[in-house]
Amino acid sequence: MTRSDQIRLRQIALIAKDVKATQRTIEAAFGIPLVWKDPGLGPPFGLENILFAFSGNVLEVCSPIKQGTTVGRLLERRGDGGYMLIFHVPDAAADRKRVKALGIRSVWEADRPHYTFTHFHPNDLLQVGGIPSLDSTPKLDDLLKEYSPWPPIFDETEGPSKWLDIAKSKAVSRLSFQSVTVQSQENPHMVAVWWGRFLDLPVKLDSTGTSVINAMNMSIKFIQAPKSEANGIACIDIGVDGGDAAVKEAFERACKAPGAERGSFGGQSAVKMVGVWWRFEQSRSSSKAKI
Repeated sequence: MTRSDQIRLRQIALIAKDVKATQRTIEAAFGIPLVWKDPGLGPPFGLENILFAFSGNVLEVCSPIKQGTTVGRLLERRGDGGYMLIFHVPDAAADRKRVKALGIRSVWEADRPHYTFTHFHPNDLLQVGGIPSLDSTPKLDDLLKEYSPWPPIFDETEGPSKWLDIAKSKAVSRLSFQSVTVQSQENPHMVAVWWGRFLDLPVKLDSTGTSVINAMNMSIKFIQAPKSEANGIACIDIGVDGGDAAVKEAFERACKAPGAERGSFGGQSAVKMVGVWWRFEQSRSSSKAKI
C-alpha cells in the first residue's frame, strides 16, 4: 500500500460572514442536513461553526462571533471562501516531526488519547489551501473505512456518533468529495511540488498539464490564480451517485439555492457558493474509502 492510499482529505473548512444564511444555502443546494454545530470554537477562537457530511467526510463553515478574530480579518480582506484542508493520516505525530524539519511552522498542535493533530502556518505553504492540518485518530477505527470516527466533529470516545448515522443516509452518502482546486499567484507547479513535500506525496501532471496530488479519496489540483484574485481554494468538485441524470439534477438544484451564482470554472458549468466554485460529476469509486 502506497502513502497515497493512506492519506485522506477528511475535512474542508470554509469561512462565511453569515453562518445562518450559509447553512440555508448548503442545505438547499445539496439536500443535506446539518450534522453538527460545534460549541467548542468560542473563546479563545471567537468562532461558531457548522458541519455537514459528504459520505464519511466533512464540510465545515466557520464564522466569527466576536471582533478581532483571524477569521474576521480574513473575511474583511477577501470575503467568504476557503479556510482549511484537514488530512487524516496514519501517524500525525510522525508527520509533525517530518514537516517541521522542512521548516514549516506549527501554529497549533495537540496529542490526545484519541486524537493527534497539527495545524501548520499557511504562509509556509503559500496560502493556497488556507491552514493545512495533519490529523490522526489513534485507538479509533481505521481511516481507510469510509465511516470511521472523526473527533473534530464530535467526541467519539464514548461510543458511536449520531453524525455517522446521518452520513450513511441515502441523501448524504450519494455525495462525495472528488477534488479540490487551489490557486496561487506563484508558479502552480512550484507550489504543488512544495505541497508534495509537505504531504510526502508525488506530484503528477494530468491530461491538461495541471499539477495534481492524489490522496486516497480525492485529488488536489494546482492552478494559476487570476491577477485580481487571492491565493486559496478556488473550486470543489462533488461526486454524485446515479449517472448523468443525477449529476444534472444535483447541479440544477444547487443553482437554485439562496445566494448561489450560476457560472463556469475551468470551462465547465459551476455554481458559486460561500466564495468558492462547485462542480458536479459522477462519483468515482476511488473517492470513497472502504465501507
